[in-house]
This record gives sequence, C-alpha cells and structure tokens, in this order.
Amino acid sequence: MFIHKIKRLLKRKLKKFKKFFGKAKEKEYEAGYFAHESVILLKEAVKRNSSDIHILPMLDSAEIYFRINGDLILYRTVDLRYYNRIINIFKLYSGLDSSKHLVVQEGQLKHELYSSSESKEFRVSFIPVEYGEKAVVRILGRSLISSKRTELGFTAEDDMLLEDIVSKRRGLILLCGSTGSGKTTTIYSFLNTLKKGTVNITTIEDPVEYVMDHISQTEVKPELGYTYDAAIKAVLRQDADILYVGEIRDPETASAALNAVMTGHMVFSSVHSDSIVGAFMRMLKLGVPSHQLAESVSAVICQMLVKRVCKNCAEYRLTTVEEQRKLGLTHSMRVYSENSCGCEKCNNSGSNGRIAAYEMFTPSYEEKFRLSEAVSPVDIRSIVAPHGSINDSLLRLLAEGTISVEEAIRLFR
Repeated sequence: MFIHKIKRLLKRKLKKFKKFFGKAKEKEYEAGYFAHESVILLKEAVKRNSSDIHILPMLDSAEIYFRINGDLILYRTVDLRYYNRIINIFKLYSGLDSSKHLVVQEGQLKHELYSSSESKEFRVSFIPVEYGEKAVVRILGRSLISSKRTELGFTAEDDMLLEDIVSKRRGLILLCGSTGSGKTTTIYSFLNTLKKGTVNITTIEDPVEYVMDHISQTEVKPELGYTYDAAIKAVLRQDADILYVGEIRDPETASAALNAVMTGHMVFSSVHSDSIVGAFMRMLKLGVPSHQLAESVSAVICQMLVKRVCKNCAEYRLTTVEEQRKLGLTHSMRVYSENSCGCEKCNNSGSNGRIAAYEMFTPSYEEKFRLSEAVSPVDIRSIVAPHGSINDSLLRLLAEGTISVEEAIRLFR
C-alpha cells in the first residue's frame, strides 16, 4: 500500500516536471522566434532605406511605421503579443530595463544583420503613451559619414571653399536647420576628412550618434553636472585642436564655444533655426556679443533634406505657367514631375533617397566688420542675401533633374 502511494506521488511529480520543462522549452522557442522577428524587422527597414522605425501601440493592436524619405509609411499592423515581445527584445539588445514601462528610456544597439563583417548601429527610444510604450528606432547611416559633401548635395565650388576654410583649423562652422535635416551627417563629413591629419579631435554630443575611429567622443550627462559648457572646458584642458559641440542651446554653451574659437581652436556646432539670419539672431539672443560672433564665424550653413525624384517612373516635361509663377521663373523649363503611384524601384513612393538643399554664408573681412555692428534681422539679411538662398539651391537641383517640380514648389520659400 505504501509503495503504491509512493508510485502515484512520483507519477504526479513527473507530470509536473514534464509540464514545467515543456513550458520552459516553449518559452525558449518563443524568445528565439521573436529575436529572429526583430532582426527581420531591422533588416526590412534597412533594405527600404528607412531612417527610423516607429512602433505605436493601439487599443488592441500595434502599428509599425518606416520613415522613408521623410514620410511615415505603414509597414504592418501586429497583435499586442508581438508588440510586447519586440519591445522587450529591443530593450534587451540595448542594455535597457525591460521591466520598466512608465519611464523614458534611451539606448543604442549594434547588430550584425547580414554577416559578422557588416554590422549596423541603431539608437532606440521608448516613451510611455496612452496604450503602452511607443518605440522609435533610429537607423544610424554609418556609410554616410564617409560620403563626400558633393554626394550630400554641395556643389564642387562650395565644397572647395569649405575645404579651404577647414584647412585653416580655426573658427566657428555653424550648421542650422530643423531636426532631421542632416546637420550631423554634414558635420561628420568634415570630421572624417580632418581625422586623417595629425590633429586632436573631440566631439561632445547628446548622445554620441556615430562611433568613429581616431576621434575622442564624449557624451554629456546634465544630471551629473557634465553639461556642454563643462565638457568644452574639460576637453580644452586635454589639448584638443578641433571640437564638435552637438548643439548650442544655452548662454553658457555659446560662451564656452566662442571662447574656444577665440583661443585658436576650430569648433563645429549646430543651432535650431530655419535660416542663416535666424542662426545669427539665435546666437545674439544667447548673449554672444555681435563683435565676438562676427570675428569667430568662418561659415554658416542652413540645410534641409529634399526628396530625389525617381526617374524611372517620373514624367519629363515642360513647366506650366502656374508652376513658373510659384517658382519665380521667367521662362519654361524641362523638369521631372513625380508619379504619385511610384514604381517597384522606388517602393511606390515616387522618390529615391534624399539630398541636401542649402544656403551658405562665408563672410569676407568687410562682411565681418558689418556683422559686428548688425543688431537686427534686416541688418543681417542685407549682409547674408548676396551669398544665395535655399530657393537658389532648390532651383539648381530642379534644373539638374535631381528633384521633382512638385518637391521644389512644396519647399520653395
């Protein structure tokens, strides 16, 4: 009797063990499946030349979008189980806490999507929203770092002028434009050229976007007192020749960056402004004296990213009278007109990648003197205007057949 009881007990225990290990095996399989799915998602985004992946939870499902050529395109709708697993996988890949869902989290991950010799870098961000967490994955275009500025949209003439300015290794080169206008990519194209020389280059960023060899890169941590201005002062004590300050956003950073220029350094930085005039006014509002700003500035570039037209499906035709009026043209032009349905080559978008339209100001000695006395937007505009505008850049790209007439009209100021 006692032996039978023992046997029954052992059978029950064995069932429990089998059930437990069966669930463990199922969980292991599920984890592997969703890890594989997350890699497929990243691969597909890279394949479609996306700049970002947006994952947005809804009441009973979640939507995944790819940002392609500046537009959010719905990739697929998934159930909440898929959404939760993918979110957790991305957090684990990035070294973040997957148990926290009500706080903002940011991280970076690197993954070998295709082979051990070819890896991609991604920056991830999570914020709490009404139905869970929204995730945005920024695909860092490491290949763009080594791009020539002519490939980014700059003319050969302007590129040579910038090379001459940079070769002096002193002065402030200021980039402006909206978020996502390619400012960082342009600045890194300069740094990629300069790092080949015998100079000490340090970047101060929030966060570090592209990891580069032969360059010191430091990330600000305001919560620990390591702000932009504190980092600039620390870096200068380490005998830096060239600095990249991610963004000038407060009077302390502006003052520290200008002081670095005045003591013989070259500083690259950016400000949020949609024009060169706005960039100067922003610096003046941050308390930079006009005479110091005029003396320090070597070049100011304002840029925006515009869609390259897909020539495979676009129509090549003459401009209409209405289009000429909107673009300020005095004669008809042969231009590309985009196909709203697109084709297979452009993923049915009508466009194929993006390029920079820009305006650039490289002040002469006389213009620096005039800038030192300028205090209003009207004064600054009269000095900057002869150097050209973004409209001129748009018309050049249109005439070259790089962008469509619709894109030029949409962005024309």
